[in-house]
Amino acid sequence: MKSNALLLVVVLVLAGAAALFWYGNRDDRTGIDYPLSDATAHPADGPERGEPASTATADDAGLDRTEVAPPPTEALPAAQGETPDSKPKTGRELRARGRVVDARGNGLANARVAVADRQIEALPFAVGGIDDLMAIDRAGEPTDAEGYFDVELEEPGKFRLIASHAEHPSSNYRGEATADIEGIVIELRDGATISGRVLGKPDSVTSVVVLAKKSQRGIANAAATSLIDLGSMVDAIAPGVGLRTDVDEAGAFELRGLDPREHYSVWAANADDSVSLPVKSTLAVEFAAGTQGIELHWREPLRVRLQVTTAENATPIEHLDVRAGFVKEMKMLGMAIPMPITRPLPQHEFPGGVLKIDGLEIPEDERPVLAIEIRAAGREPWIRHDLEVPRSGHADLGTAQLARAPIVIATVLDGRTGSPIDGATVALHEVEDEADEDSNQGGNRSISLSTSMSTPEDRSVDDPTTALVEDLNANRMTGTTDESGQCRLTAEFRGPARVRVELDGWAPAASEQFETTGIGETPIEVRLFRGGTVRVTTVDGHGKPAPNAIVKRAGPIPEDSDDERSDEHGRITFEGLAVGEHTFKLIDVDADSSGPIKVALTGIMDPNAGEKVQVADGATTDLQLAFPLYGKVTGHVTLDGQPLDQAKVQLFTPGDNEEEAAAQFIGSMLGGLVELGAQDESDVDGYFELNRVAAGPYRLVVQHKLLAMPSAQEFEVIEGDNRAEIALVSTTLRGRVVDSSGNPVPRATIGVMANEGRLSDLTDQLGDAQEMLGALFGGKTGGPASVRTAADGTFELRGVRPDTPLLVSAKARLHVQGSAPVAPLTAGSTRENIEVVLQPAGRVRVSAVGVRGALSVELEWAGPQGPNPPREREGLLKRSRATIDGLLPGTWRVTLSGMGIADDIQPRTIEIQAGKTARVDFGR
Repeated sequence: MKSNALLLVVVLVLAGAAALFWYGNRDDRTGIDYPLSDATAHPADGPERGEPASTATADDAGLDRTEVAPPPTEALPAAQGETPDSKPKTGRELRARGRVVDARGNGLANARVAVADRQIEALPFAVGGIDDLMAIDRAGEPTDAEGYFDVELEEPGKFRLIASHAEHPSSNYRGEATADIEGIVIELRDGATISGRVLGKPDSVTSVVVLAKKSQRGIANAAATSLIDLGSMVDAIAPGVGLRTDVDEAGAFELRGLDPREHYSVWAANADDSVSLPVKSTLAVEFAAGTQGIELHWREPLRVRLQVTTAENATPIEHLDVRAGFVKEMKMLGMAIPMPITRPLPQHEFPGGVLKIDGLEIPEDERPVLAIEIRAAGREPWIRHDLEVPRSGHADLGTAQLARAPIVIATVLDGRTGSPIDGATVALHEVEDEADEDSNQGGNRSISLSTSMSTPEDRSVDDPTTALVEDLNANRMTGTTDESGQCRLTAEFRGPARVRVELDGWAPAASEQFETTGIGETPIEVRLFRGGTVRVTTVDGHGKPAPNAIVKRAGPIPEDSDDERSDEHGRITFEGLAVGEHTFKLIDVDADSSGPIKVALTGIMDPNAGEKVQVADGATTDLQLAFPLYGKVTGHVTLDGQPLDQAKVQLFTPGDNEEEAAAQFIGSMLGGLVELGAQDESDVDGYFELNRVAAGPYRLVVQHKLLAMPSAQEFEVIEGDNRAEIALVSTTLRGRVVDSSGNPVPRATIGVMANEGRLSDLTDQLGDAQEMLGALFGGKTGGPASVRTAADGTFELRGVRPDTPLLVSAKARLHVQGSAPVAPLTAGSTRENIEVVLQPAGRVRVSAVGVRGALSVELEWAGPQGPNPPREREGLLKRSRATIDGLLPGTWRVTLSGMGIADDIQPRTIEIQAGKTARVDFGR
């Protein structure tokens, strides 16, 4: 694996979280949230329809929930009878029918009932607020005049409904369905209000709104250690997404439908310039629901002055693109990660090069940190995300000097006629690693991660929150060609680069790689072609059309990839493709088991996998992609003749031990967020069932807490039914761990793995990541139970893999990790007297208190480079501190890593001594 395991996990989780955040906020009613609460909900007969009672139960557990928005009452059309289906039929749909009532049993018209996605409570760590953002359609269907609803359940099994109303706190309803559910009654408690006035608004402001969010007091402790606190992400990226009401001409407002048990943070904002993200204009103050007559006092925002000049002769630069905002914090991995939230200034002309920024919202931080980004044609950008400023008043930041930058002059021509092309979008990209830039060009094998998501067809994609998230990562080095086909781009970097060109009706194109160096001009020519066409037909294993299949395409141009779904005849047409080699791959997705959002681990796969097609300009090529034949695998798992309950059974590509090791680790860490292919857990009788398995050879792998390492055997799956009876026998290793003087080492952690060079290295890295994340999340990381040595240093490992060379490893405080090779054992045998010797080690405690953006610490061996130097070590900073143990005595280099760390935070070199703790303080 090219990337380390820890980074892999973080990237995977961020991918999932980004999708969850994006999807959870894709709502036509942007800027409105409604608070979820836990009103009593109970099954009952439909009073007018005589429907049988449901066996579902209500959820009144008092869980903390993310606020979700109801639509304005006046915007809701009343339901008339049946609810139209908007989702494709799978043949397994069930209906949930019932009534939403108030505390007195009266039906509530225009209440909304949404079906929430599957629970993810099996995750081994907390993800703050993620459950409530998993609603399939937060808007839901409106109830009729008597409060009746009729919603579709995706499939049999457990389900959850979320009922909401503009005048009431929302409620959850949980149940289990094997057939249509009738007679559900969901009771919503009476809502509370917060009312008051906004005082001191200047006459120049014509539109004011008041926003509120449920207080975070109740989940503060959970958020401090959760993997990702989505509430803080929303607060950081989209502060205007909350419960929202207008302020009248007299400054009065009323927030309705609040949970009477909760406290809310309330503030007023200037909505003149931005409807979706209004600028905060009063401090956020906390009030209990039901508070009346509150006062929010308007305060003028901070005003900033900054002059922009050239670096060489201090000449003012008057035409500028400027973005400004404050640095806010997002909680992730138990840390507060600074995130600059900037917005573009509407003007571009600044006489005398003087910026006067006065549209900044009132910061809540004790030490407000301003972020400003300034760009000018032909100049290097001036980007500062660490400007400490006062909370209000005026701040003169002096002068920003912009140095000259390389210029790329891109000329875009018609590939056939040579005529210039007007209106093409040209983007300049830095090439960090040519081998990795285009996966179709080969390169190192790596774990491939993808985030998939299904959404209702009628859902808009133009959500302002989504646009803001995308804008955070936007490439600023873009432009449009003029009548002469030219576009001038300012390079914000020096080094290898590539120009990419796009234009509707033409195939995308890219230049050859070139260098941006010095401060001169670099001419680049790119030719566009109309492109070719590939018509793909998807079929099943017997050659019949396969509708609704997903085909992923990757082209010869970096980042030229997409995926399409086949029509009812199994056909997809890819048009306007760039000339060159394209790869097409049929993605095997089980629609019945896939939720709306899923992070998929596709394994350590060959980057060249897929069907290759050479595309010619103006030509059409036909391609057929076939699903494999499928089989079903059933059987039992026994250990020493007894059924093995809760054994995890998985299938892997034969011989791909790296994928197997990575998948076992990631699966234990991330649980239901990942797709790991065919897998099941055995029941009390040891029975397991693997459905829809592609025919072919596999490694059948079994994991269990009683097994020191997974059991594996070769298995061939054929179409139809397959039987796999897995009879395991205890194969055991016994030994002890001693120090360099022969003394026993108690409470050392013992592990065993296959003794294969690269796999051993990978397992070590995964073990480090699991240990760090386990400490971060209180040890809730899943996987087999740890084996520790007794007081006399002895250990026993039951359930090791027979007929395989093994490596027993040991870790202990203030000792260097050690290992001992073990020759293969026969199944059912026991080997005694294994000895692992640990050499004395030291450790380092790192403090980064006060260092903004510091996320982790890396240690690199700086001593003599022998044949086997110590590998790099790293650890996450928790509350700005980290301790790394087991370091070989000698010289190490300690480096802080993160986002936007100041340049003066330089690596430190330290000496590690055996049995001692070194301390490094990077703090301010």
